[in-house]
Amino acid sequence: MKINFGSESVSYSGSISLRCGYQDPGSSSWLRAVDRIAERIDEILKTFTPEVAKSVTVDEPSKDMDTSEGIMDRLAEIETTIMPSFNHSVEKYSHLMAQLNAAVNAASPEMQQANSFGKKLGVSRKLAQKLSPIADEMEMEADQLVLISEA
Repeated sequence: MKINFGSESVSYSGSISLRCGYQDPGSSSWLRAVDRIAERIDEILKTFTPEVAKSVTVDEPSKDMDTSEGIMDRLAEIETTIMPSFNHSVEKYSHLMAQLNAAVNAASPEMQQANSFGKKLGVSRKLAQKLSPIADEMEMEADQLVLISEA
């Protein structure tokens, strides 16, 4: 048997034995026969072509990654160096958010009772004085979070 691959041809002297007779297309016996034919073709083709290099699998590190340090080592380092500071900042920011919420809630009844623009302006200014230091601390803590995340 001679098989042509473009401009090249290869001879095969093995035997091809697939006795399947007539089968109804789509029947289970037809599917088994087609599967046997496909397997036999695959066996024959393997004798003509070199085995294809293994493709990259998930287990193989990417060429772009720094393989000198494993991912688990990096995570362990982050856990001990960055996470304590990050957790502290997030907890502090959460506490500041609670302070902000408490200040707004405390001012709400007074704002609802204010029956003129002048009174509403006075309540707003008083609330702004309470919120200003909280906002300043929140900004500092947000800056700290950015610094931590860039580390």
